[in-house]
Amino acid sequence: MYHAASAAILASGGVGKHLDVPKSHEHVIQHYGKIISLETGFLAESGLVLNRARTDRMASDYGLVRGASKQDATRIAADARKFVDACVKKWKLNQLPISSIS
Repeated sequence: MYHAASAAILASGGVGKHLDVPKSHEHVIQHYGKIISLETGFLAESGLVLNRARTDRMASDYGLVRGASKQDATRIAADARKFVDACVKKWKLNQLPISSIS
């Protein structure tokens, strides 16, 4: 999801004087929120989905939560697929040359 959001930021023109992607996950989420601020449907909610995924990842990576269920994993995987699909469709990410994404 982070990489799809980063690609969406690049496809929208990038940020800063170098028109690139912010270096931190937090700033990617912040700038992604700006580019979807006028969207509707799932894209309007996708910033919250991205933020929730980051929170879940941090909790998991740093042992802040124990015993995540199979349902939790299934939910976040479904959210991630929907998020990536929405970014690919909106910003035509499958049509970008690889060099512009890396």
